[in-house]
Amino acid sequence: MFSPDAGVPASTSLRNPRRRQRTVSDESLVARQNPKRQRRSGLTSETFKPPYVEPNNGYVNGDWRSERSTPPNNSGLAIRNRRLSKSDHDRREFRSNSNVLLTKNENYVVTRLTTTPIQLQENQSTETWQGELAPWAGVAVATTQTQAIVWRYKHDISDAKITKPLIIPLLHPSNGTGQPLPLGILVPTSPEPGLLIVMPVSGKVTYWETLSSAASVESSRRKQLATEGTIQGLLSGEIIVKITEAEPHGFLLTFGTGRVAHMILTDAQGKPAISVQFLRSNAVHAGGFLSGLKWAFSSAGWRRDVAAVHAGDSWQRGQRQCIIATTRGLFQVWSLNWNGAHSMLYEIDAKHELLNSVSKSGDAFPNGDEHHLQVLDFVFLPNRVLGDEKALIIAKTEFKLLALVAFSAMDTSRYYLLTLDLREVGSEVEVVHPISCYRSQLSAESHFKPRLIVPESSQIAFVIFEKSVVLVSLAEVKGTPDSQLQLEAQTLPDPFQDSIDIRKDKPYCIVGCNADLYDKATKESSCTVLVQGYGVIKISVLPVKESPSAFDRPRITARTKLEQAIFFGTLPQNLLDFSGRSEVQFDIEDVEDAALEVSHSIMSSSSSYLPQIGPSIEQWLHLRASALAELMKYLRQHYSNLGRVTRWQLLWGAEKLAAAKALWTRHSATLQNKSRNQINLLAYVVDCIHEDIKTQNDIDGQEPDGVRHWMVHDTWRMEYVVPWANKVLDVLWAESEEDNEPIPIAEQARLIGEASRLQLAVLETAFEFREANAAFYGLGDERIVDGVLQDGYADLPDPWTSEEIMYVGVEKQAHHAREFVIDYGVNADGEGFPSMEVLKKMAADNPRQVELCCRTYKERLLFLKSKDDPELKKERFELKKQFVQIRKALLVGLVEVEQAKAGLEIAEKHSDMAALADIVVDEMEAIQENIKKCEAHESEFEAEMRLKLTFYKECIDRYFVERGSTWANAFFPRLIQQKKNGPILDYAQKHQHQVTAFLRSQIEYAKLSWINEILSENDYAKAGHQLSLAQKTEGDLWTKKTQLSMSKLAIMAAKSKHQVTEDNGENQIRTIDCQLQGLQAQESLLDFLGPLLRETLNDPAARTQAIMTKYGTRFVKHKPALKHLMEGGFTKIVVGEVLGIEELIDILTLMDEDAFNPMDPLEEEFTAQRFFLALKLLHSCLLGPIDRPRIELQEMIIWRRCMIQNDWEAINHTELKPDTEIELETGGTSLFKTLKQGLKQGWCSLSSSTTDSTTFTHGTNLTKGLWESVPQLPPSALLHAGTSISSLRKSSRYDDTSDNYLTLLAHDLQIEDEALEQFLNKGRLELWWQGMVEAAKQSVKTDAEQAGEQQSRRMSFENKFRDRMDREDEKSRARPEVEDGDATVDTDPQGDVVMEM
Repeated sequence: MFSPDAGVPASTSLRNPRRRQRTVSDESLVARQNPKRQRRSGLTSETFKPPYVEPNNGYVNGDWRSERSTPPNNSGLAIRNRRLSKSDHDRREFRSNSNVLLTKNENYVVTRLTTTPIQLQENQSTETWQGELAPWAGVAVATTQTQAIVWRYKHDISDAKITKPLIIPLLHPSNGTGQPLPLGILVPTSPEPGLLIVMPVSGKVTYWETLSSAASVESSRRKQLATEGTIQGLLSGEIIVKITEAEPHGFLLTFGTGRVAHMILTDAQGKPAISVQFLRSNAVHAGGFLSGLKWAFSSAGWRRDVAAVHAGDSWQRGQRQCIIATTRGLFQVWSLNWNGAHSMLYEIDAKHELLNSVSKSGDAFPNGDEHHLQVLDFVFLPNRVLGDEKALIIAKTEFKLLALVAFSAMDTSRYYLLTLDLREVGSEVEVVHPISCYRSQLSAESHFKPRLIVPESSQIAFVIFEKSVVLVSLAEVKGTPDSQLQLEAQTLPDPFQDSIDIRKDKPYCIVGCNADLYDKATKESSCTVLVQGYGVIKISVLPVKESPSAFDRPRITARTKLEQAIFFGTLPQNLLDFSGRSEVQFDIEDVEDAALEVSHSIMSSSSSYLPQIGPSIEQWLHLRASALAELMKYLRQHYSNLGRVTRWQLLWGAEKLAAAKALWTRHSATLQNKSRNQINLLAYVVDCIHEDIKTQNDIDGQEPDGVRHWMVHDTWRMEYVVPWANKVLDVLWAESEEDNEPIPIAEQARLIGEASRLQLAVLETAFEFREANAAFYGLGDERIVDGVLQDGYADLPDPWTSEEIMYVGVEKQAHHAREFVIDYGVNADGEGFPSMEVLKKMAADNPRQVELCCRTYKERLLFLKSKDDPELKKERFELKKQFVQIRKALLVGLVEVEQAKAGLEIAEKHSDMAALADIVVDEMEAIQENIKKCEAHESEFEAEMRLKLTFYKECIDRYFVERGSTWANAFFPRLIQQKKNGPILDYAQKHQHQVTAFLRSQIEYAKLSWINEILSENDYAKAGHQLSLAQKTEGDLWTKKTQLSMSKLAIMAAKSKHQVTEDNGENQIRTIDCQLQGLQAQESLLDFLGPLLRETLNDPAARTQAIMTKYGTRFVKHKPALKHLMEGGFTKIVVGEVLGIEELIDILTLMDEDAFNPMDPLEEEFTAQRFFLALKLLHSCLLGPIDRPRIELQEMIIWRRCMIQNDWEAINHTELKPDTEIELETGGTSLFKTLKQGLKQGWCSLSSSTTDSTTFTHGTNLTKGLWESVPQLPPSALLHAGTSISSLRKSSRYDDTSDNYLTLLAHDLQIEDEALEQFLNKGRLELWWQGMVEAAKQSVKTDAEQAGEQQSRRMSFENKFRDRMDREDEKSRARPEVEDGDATVDTDPQGDVVMEM
């Protein structure tokens, strides 16, 4: 076996070697009717002539085939086969024109060819097999340990003939299942392919020239027609691992030891004969035995890891080149001849170039020297156009290869495609294509080694792994300035790559593959793959633009992966895995955008993966809903970090589709019950929707059913259907009036009810779907109640269920339906009117409509609440106010359609206590009225009413327990509104806490609260406080005084019961006394005006006019604002209303001075005290909560008015006047009287800034007090007080006053200021002021001294009188008793008469 002649003699053919070779023109074996009578003929002139080759200059699977045999079309594989039983026929027959689409996208299509035999499609047994494909014939062969199966895997669909697979038992089956599988390959012969079987262990070879011979039914005949042989020289344990085609009539055998042999199937005469020559270098032939022994152990001979063996060009007739590549990067170039001769042209070690190129690509592992480089496969690439002699010479020695290289680390491998120029002088790597979409550790145990396939177009490369097929684009980018800049900036998009993976949870694995012939018509590049346990799949890459720009490059996007997963990942028995690879990662933003795009394409039926029309809309909607569910399922599994906004948008889309299903169900039910002449509401709605918000029908192929067209294309616009369901009713009513054909009332009822049910179907389904599926969409942590998200709207777009057109449309329809029931309920069942059943149905639907209205409004309000935009905040404020009114009206309106209990439930759910209170109170009133009207014979009705009344009473008690003060604050005002104050105090027996809290909550309830405080709480202090609060809003003078008095009594009682501290009680009483003082002042003013009022008619206006005529003429003349203020105050006095302290001060200070009669003691006393009283009221009643600037401004105005009451210019003319006259004039001024009253009454004294405190005689001391706050300023300091808007704004009194009124008021005060300034300039008021203060003090002092003297004289007289009486008593006791009736008269020394008895 180690002889220099390593040729292997073929076994003798079992048939006559002189038998001629058939040509194409000869008949097929099957076509012969009587093969035994067929004459043998000699060899023709075309026996060794290569068959016709189509001049396409193409190559398949990387082999350049300028002389490849292309047999005629064998679409009908006419072969003999054993007769099958009927059961076998039924089981094995299949239809080849029903290929199954496994996946597709814009770049490629993967289909399953159903031409695969059943026994290979289904993994029914543990028997393994491997196969080879012959794309030139469209036939595949699969080999098991005992048989070969041949079948046509592709054919023309137009073929009427369907070919059955051939089951060919092997002549030399393997002895055990653990041995390697036999190798089978189809041989391109005419007129039909031949079959070559090689046993890898024994080396036995079987060759049939035609499949007809191999498929002979008779085993003896099959063996007779076979050419057999045995490969001699196999080493111990050496097996054959690969057969590579090396035409013509030649094959290369790769052995597990690394040896390669050339097998030829014909002899020199073209007769079938098997000969094998091991490839060895030329040096071996010149050596002899020792040289052969050296070759056997050298690297050029064996014990090398051969990666791939491929035959190259046939550059001369009968001559072929082949290249052997080892995994270590060694490439050997061989020249083969069909007579068995061979020679090695050269050998190149390209490992260094491969390593360097991978390292420079920037995609290699770090520390590249520590990793293992391994060549896996290669193919030939075209590098010239055949023609001239020089190119032919170069073709013999230079090759352009595309090599598949693995760069492996400990736990993973990275793969590269490298364009390698192979020359005799060396090698060079031109281009490196890193495979970024697939990284997996090479498995030494894998039965299938990675293969590289490049179809003829050279635009795409298929890298075949055991469980994956990787597609890599080889298209060159068109050179443009933009692409050059991108290349330099390293921003050029990567070439197209994608990995098609086989499911790992199934025992599927690839056992064979080959490139398909290039289809010039479609320009598709494709390859076919054999998958054990599944069958044949075809991968077709769609044509790409020649020399595309960087922007036109095909690419795999996130949307592509999503669509493949959701549309094909759910197909039953799909062998492809769409879970995605970790090597391919998309930015989450791209995934989110893609998910929304896919969702929209499903919703709008614009996806190319969905049929455009179907007989059943229900099934069509279900199909789309399933696709959306699969989309979310895939996103949950592979993109758990999907954004919240995207999840909500996907959920909203899915709920729209669910709503569409409910809408179609509602529509279908309507169609079944509707007569032909009735209006179809949904169809009318779709027709009325504006063209801009719906998809238009194609004019050429228009869908006659508008509803179906809308369901297919516009379900994503569901938000427009709900409002239009209400709008179209108005349109229909208007059209009927224009046409003078009114719609019958019964038909109106049907349309209104249908519109309501349409809205209910859409929105109820949407909200239910949202709540039920939130967790599925990754929103399980969201707080969703009744389908409404409760918070977290800040980053969300507007929810479609609560857009303005939505909640307005639902509200209007709810009102419309209710009003219709109310209007026509009385005439139900009448002629031309709807039936009672229809109206009851509408009434029963109304609570559901109200509930949906509440949800849509609430959702909108919650959405606006989360926004910071001022405009949206304003919208929320207005909308909330509007919604509260609308909700209450809708809920209370349910009572009118006998849905009170439903109204209660909805009001409870939405915590609308106001509506709840109205429903309860109104229902109880109605029930009580019905009970009163019950006759004696209506006992059952009365009992029913009493049960209802009990129910509502129980509801009230339950609401107090569950809702507490919230319910009380709504229920009690409703009772107060109906003048039912007594029941409120009655409820205090059961719900004292709620009653007390309610009555204490607002000042308006204080009149009722103080009673509850005493009766229920026994709290006199709180009762006094409540009375004090009540009087603040009281306008009647007498009532106010009474309330203050009762408040004072309550505080005093609280002091006695120690419910308040002594100091606190005294402070409260003091405050009440001050308030009573203000009321007393008003009463004094009223008493002063009493005579005038009694003289006037009992008419408030007339009395006011009379007072103004007398006291409001001069001082307020030309002062409209002050006159209006004065007139308003007098009006309140006339009608008995309470004046505010400042109102009372204004009246006291604005009255005309000269209107008072100085001769009238009452009027003189009033005019002397009015300004002092105003100051006293200001300081005693406005201290506390009123701000200081307010008091100061009012105080300055009082003093200014006081100073300008008299003519100081006239007083200043003192010439020829005695002091007594001047004193009389100044003493009669309001200023003097006011100063004197302040000092005289002992209220307080002037501060030391003006004069020292004065101690009057007889121990009278005017203590300092509030009088110190009188401005210690000269009159000039009172100028400009309140004469401008800004000055008036300093006082809180005018906070809510308009600028227009303040302008008028400032004008009037300016007039006062001008008068003061005139008196200062011409009347020397500044000087008079100082003298007036001293004069007032002196007058008070004089009066005090006189009063003291009078007091002393009175006391002296009293003392003398007492002493005298004492002496007389002593005398009377010393005298003897006299008889009765005797009396004496005596006189005291001073002459006083003393009567003695």
